[in-house]
Amino acid sequence: MNKPKVILFACPMWSSKFAIAHNIGWNLNLPIFSRDAIRNEVKEDLLHWDAQEFENRYEPRFKKLLDAKIDFILDASIDRKYDEYMDILKEYDRFIISIDISKEHLEKIVNAKEYITGVGSRLDKNYEDHKEFLKEHMDDVDLHITDENFKDRLNLTLDEIKEWFYGAINS
Repeated sequence: MNKPKVILFACPMWSSKFAIAHNIGWNLNLPIFSRDAIRNEVKEDLLHWDAQEFENRYEPRFKKLLDAKIDFILDASIDRKYDEYMDILKEYDRFIISIDISKEHLEKIVNAKEYITGVGSRLDKNYEDHKEFLKEHMDDVDLHITDENFKDRLNLTLDEIKEWFYGAINS
């Protein structure tokens, strides 16, 4: 029996994870589990951030998804919680997409998205966290998105995922 499959991201915040996840999800009819969607839901419902409420919503939903043993895309970066995610997802075949763009490219993306607040020093911290992830787990990454192939990221990731996904089914 084939294991369920999960597509994961290792990347700094704001680096195109959302666009890639949705392109893959749309084209392959795969559900996307998004921590950001739950985070926004909490903020919209309460009109402020509440970390405990986020956990109260996130944990049972994620558990329900894992218990269903279905293929899915995790729209979250695994950089800072890699070991935890690998343990939680040990029953899954995993494909890791790493977005390894330069800091300058990341800053251009953030500027293009016109974020008014909320970025600040988090950009530097997330960028450094990703570099640390790569030092320890480079060999676990299945696909690297770089400055050079960034403009082709949607087609590139979709093609690679199709090959992995359907190859895994046929083996």
